[in-house]
Amino acid sequence: MSLMEAVRYVPDGVTSFLHRKTGEVVRISDDVLRRAQLQAADARDDEEFRTAARVVAATEDDYLPLPNRLEVDESALMEAFVRELSNPMMRTMLERELTGTGRMRRFQDRVVELGLQEDWNAFRIDGYLEFMRQWCRARSVPYTE
Repeated sequence: MSLMEAVRYVPDGVTSFLHRKTGEVVRISDDVLRRAQLQAADARDDEEFRTAARVVAATEDDYLPLPNRLEVDESALMEAFVRELSNPMMRTMLERELTGTGRMRRFQDRVVELGLQEDWNAFRIDGYLEFMRQWCRARSVPYTE
């Protein structure tokens, strides 16, 4: 799994960590992570708990918590996508969707309506990739796709 996928596709209630030495990404449910932090071992312990215990016992030099998808500014990505549209009518239509409650849903619906879904998806993926490159650079972590 790439770093970008680890951030973009992580479900709610799960935290991802990067093992700095191996580049392996591990995902741990927040419940299991809390149990490991409390050292609350029980009979249900499995590989996920053992991994969580290793992560908790390690330093950030070993395991680095990855950002979650909420840390990516999707509003800024939507605004940048709209600015780059060459069709002024489409740009105006999408600009109207960028304000207020529910803007992401309205924006997505309008993108589909205008036939821009492939363009938006490609732009959004590029935005996630750039976010991860910058995040890695700031932490001296090599980025591989």
